[in-house]
Amino acid sequence: IALRRGLATSFISVDTSVVDAYAKCGAIETARRTFDQIPTKNVVSWTVIMSAYAINGLPDKALASFEEMKREGYTPNDVTYLAALSACNHGGLIREGLMIF
Repeated sequence: IALRRGLATSFISVDTSVVDAYAKCGAIETARRTFDQIPTKNVVSWTVIMSAYAINGLPDKALASFEEMKREGYTPNDVTYLAALSACNHGGLIREGLMIF
């Protein structure tokens, strides 16, 4: 309820789970707004928003989030790279996938 009213919780795992739930329901815009409200993001929250874009047919936005995450100083982990490569695979972005790999 707090996130729905624009108030982020103090639990990043809860906030990130809400982003994931919205994405799985196809509400990608709401997922992104919720993600943007997370006060302190981590690599897991970034990976979730990347996966959210990928599963909703937006591989370019997934890769843009990947680049944004790196610009903000977060180090991708194995799961993050998998999410980026999955987005490339689903979107037919072969060149981009090779650049990540």
